[in-house]
Amino acid sequence: MLHLFERLTPNIVKNLTRNKEIAIGWVSEQGEVFEKLYTANGNWTNEDLELAAKQLGLTRWDPRPELKRESEDRGGRRCRASLD
Repeated sequence: MLHLFERLTPNIVKNLTRNKEIAIGWVSEQGEVFEKLYTANGNWTNEDLELAAKQLGLTRWDPRPELKRESEDRGGRRCRASLD
């Protein structure tokens, strides 16, 4: 999280620490970690946040559970996965 904040402008960090929440996690399948994900409350987005996350190898979690995983690309594209 600190590395992410280091890449953001002071105004974005201020917004994140006062008004928004960011969650970072890892997704694994049968014990093998294969993707680092992040998301923001209310599905809030910001171009600078997306760029900083991509630089750290984080993929944006798409919170729509009805969609199945569409891409094996781990290069910073949004991850679409089902919760089932």
